[in-house]
Amino acid sequence: MSLRKIVWFALCFMLCLSLAACDKEVVSTRTAEETAEEFLRLYYSADAGDRYQNYLMEIDSALSDDAGQAAEKSAAAFENYYEDFVPLVSDKCLQGMQTNRWPLSYDQYYQDVTVEVVDVSVAQPDKNGRQDYSVTVSADGKEQKYSGEIELSDGENIVITYFWPM
Repeated sequence: MSLRKIVWFALCFMLCLSLAACDKEVVSTRTAEETAEEFLRLYYSADAGDRYQNYLMEIDSALSDDAGQAAEKSAAAFENYYEDFVPLVSDKCLQGMQTNRWPLSYDQYYQDVTVEVVDVSVAQPDKNGRQDYSVTVSADGKEQKYSGEIELSDGENIVITYFWPM
């Protein structure tokens, strides 16, 4: 093997390693605290990103179609509504939220009110890994307090694996 081929092989190898290292830096992971706060702010910010208003418009549109398309469009509207939660929660947690319709109920309750998250507090995990949380919101200038329990996964991709609003 010639010296030129060895040098070329070494340069390609180093380039591959440097690209792999850059790739890991680009894919940054959130800490458990950041994930918990981002999730709770998203959940308790009524109609965050107009998710509820968009959901209502999609449902209204679906109801004007024939029955086959209406069911399909309604299901798509439901999936779109929960889209922002997907990177923050496990599949099982998302299914629980969808089954219980907690975010939808919360958004419906506050649909005509301006809600701003004022404070988010998450306690240290208990012996079972669950964490109590409290969230204070301002709903048209009146403070409301909410609390519940969450659990976060371990590892590189930290997500909410358990959520129970009280």
